[in-house]
Amino acid sequence: MGMNALTQTFLDLISIETSSFMNQKQQKPSYGQVSVLNIINQELQAIIPKTNIKRFNTHGIFAEIPASAKKTTIPTIGLVVQTDSTPALSSCLKPVIFEKYNPKNRVHKNHFSSLLNEEELNFLNRLKNNYIISSDGRGVLGTESKAAISIVLHAIKAIVNDKGKHGKIQLLILTDSYSKKNIQKAPLSFFTPDLNYTVEGGELGNIYYKSRELVEAEITIRGNYQQYGTIEEGLISALELTNEFINALPMKEDALLSDQKKGRFHLDQILGDSNGSQLKLIIEDLDKNRFAARLRLLSHIADQQNKLRPNSISIQLKNRQYSIEEHLKSHWHFVDFTVRAAINKGLNKQQTIGSHHLSNAIKFNALGIPTIGLFTGGVHQRTKREYISVQHMEKAVDFIQELVYKASKQKKASK
Repeated sequence: MGMNALTQTFLDLISIETSSFMNQKQQKPSYGQVSVLNIINQELQAIIPKTNIKRFNTHGIFAEIPASAKKTTIPTIGLVVQTDSTPALSSCLKPVIFEKYNPKNRVHKNHFSSLLNEEELNFLNRLKNNYIISSDGRGVLGTESKAAISIVLHAIKAIVNDKGKHGKIQLLILTDSYSKKNIQKAPLSFFTPDLNYTVEGGELGNIYYKSRELVEAEITIRGNYQQYGTIEEGLISALELTNEFINALPMKEDALLSDQKKGRFHLDQILGDSNGSQLKLIIEDLDKNRFAARLRLLSHIADQQNKLRPNSISIQLKNRQYSIEEHLKSHWHFVDFTVRAAINKGLNKQQTIGSHHLSNAIKFNALGIPTIGLFTGGVHQRTKREYISVQHMEKAVDFIQELVYKASKQKKASK
């Protein structure tokens, strides 16, 4: 398989550094993100009239593809993509390409053996003869952003060039998806889809209509240590109590060690001294019952320490985030429509798929816009082990077209 237009678009985007900012006070997207917006703008102008494209400063693009069908009852499809990749790692600007992956080829084997464990290699080996684009092991490819952009652009291009009947399609490109306020900068007065999809990555066929239950816990720990070097009975350092509290939490709950399909206690911040300290914990889980159990465990640990040392620990929960499944319960026809389309295409054998990484889908559902996350075909996204099959990207392009055409046979749900 030679390099096609989809592959070329993706590789062009990979060559641009688009890591998001860790500093949430940053108000402007990076130079790289703006460069990606410019590329998208040029691509869209070659497909649809300029009057249908609205640029909102450097924060994104809104575009509308007019309906080709005359029926006005066809639901409007929304497609959302982001320009930025995880702030935790830099972008991989020079990917490793295997035009025809062969697990027995020494070069191919050596590359992936340095990135993946045996189980992960067995999964990769199913992609024999696929065109594989891989990280070089030093940065992320951006399959949740750059691959998503490539897929959506080529899906729209195919739909516009095709003679098939379809309803209205609205496209929204966002920057700084890791910022809590990025969607507030988007022209949501224009963006009014009936069925909205965020293309945020994931393995072939994954349809994301569940997300993590999450809350931030701010834990205040008080010691009664008066002066450095003082040794008196009954005095205890807040740092000792902090250490006890952390050790009481389940082991191996770090982001890199925990099972992302389950959940974790993530220690995000520690501040303080012997007199007092503050911890910030992020508690998350894909299962509602397990999440509740985690909160009970946290409370139990604090209660046990307070029995020994009264009023030494207090907990405040903030920024509660519910699974998007809760928002979609009243729009289950949308979930059913999407999953059935995937199954009919032979893409999805799992009825329920959850993800910890649906930043945009979570935000749109919270705003009252029913939203489901779609796959790109990327594996190990947001890590240095990331890779993607071009054949899987092509299937993602086909699937978006399938959703658009199938939606043309649906009617807007009554509101």
